[in-house]
Amino acid sequence: MDIPDDARELDAEIRAYRRERRRGLRDRVRPDHGFVIAMGLILLITMLAMTISPKRASAPEIRPLANESTAGPLLPAVSVDTGHGIQSLRDLRPGVIALVPADCQCDDGLSVLVNEAAQYRLAVHLVDTDDRATPALRAVAAKLGTLEHPDVLSDPSGAMLHTWPAPALTLLLVAADGRVVKAVQGPFTPPGLDLLLAPLVQPTFSSRVPNTAGPVAGTGVAGR
Repeated sequence: MDIPDDARELDAEIRAYRRERRRGLRDRVRPDHGFVIAMGLILLITMLAMTISPKRASAPEIRPLANESTAGPLLPAVSVDTGHGIQSLRDLRPGVIALVPADCQCDDGLSVLVNEAAQYRLAVHLVDTDDRATPALRAVAAKLGTLEHPDVLSDPSGAMLHTWPAPALTLLLVAADGRVVKAVQGPFTPPGLDLLLAPLVQPTFSSRVPNTAGPVAGTGVAGR
């Protein structure tokens, strides 16, 4: 190896060596562009899903009982047996009360209802239109839901059926102030249920004018 008499003759080689070292350091710390793009897309999709989805994780607020003379129909002022004790029917708010005929054969539809309602933290209560079939409905209810199963209410006076006859699976949508804002007959689809359930958990919903036109057609999950 030749060693020059003047060290300045090595300046060009030294500069080239330093450039190579800097380039090597940059290559080592440079991020994987594919990984960065993938993580950015995941974050963007997550934020969009949280923004667009109407479902909420927090429990809906219970509001003071509405004045029936001005606000529309309330749940009947009766006590019911929930299977866990006696409770005022009007205290089961907000939520969904499903009137289930004995020959409904709608286990699949009830399963969809319970799962969709759980996304909104809304309780579902089942009422058999024939009290003699209540034990069978309790067996069905025990299979519904993941963490919580719907209660089966005993309504021996028939107060709900007197007001809302139910020849088919019928949902009573109960607002936070106790009003039955809509009675809807099945079958139902998940998108249709979302449209029905989402307003029940909106804070301003109780001040809206209720729909008192009576039962309307449902939006499709057929029973078995």
